[in-house]
Amino acid sequence: MGERLKEALEESTYFVDITFRDEDDEVVIPDKDTVFWSLTDNSHEVINSRYYESEASASEVTVRLEGNDLVIHEESPVVGRKITVEWEHDGEPAQAEVAFLLRKIY
Repeated sequence: MGERLKEALEESTYFVDITFRDEDDEVVIPDKDTVFWSLTDNSHEVINSRYYESEASASEVTVRLEGNDLVIHEESPVVGRKITVEWEHDGEPAQAEVAFLLRKIY
């Protein structure tokens, strides 16, 4: 994680696949009930109340964004968004971010 994803279109449906890896880049399953994600803009403001959303522990999860998750309230035709994911593996906390651009449709 920590990469820029493909661009999303306003008011579309957008999927983000997240694979959990340890420091050796091996795929891992996070500890039970420790996977959470948040959606923010570039100013770290939470979008659509998507703060600390829980996911099941698995080696990969898919975050689905749609509706008000992908609405642009700013005047700019393109804005940045981030998904921050937090989890624990073997009791050790970890965090990663992925960024994407959101393009306004007219």
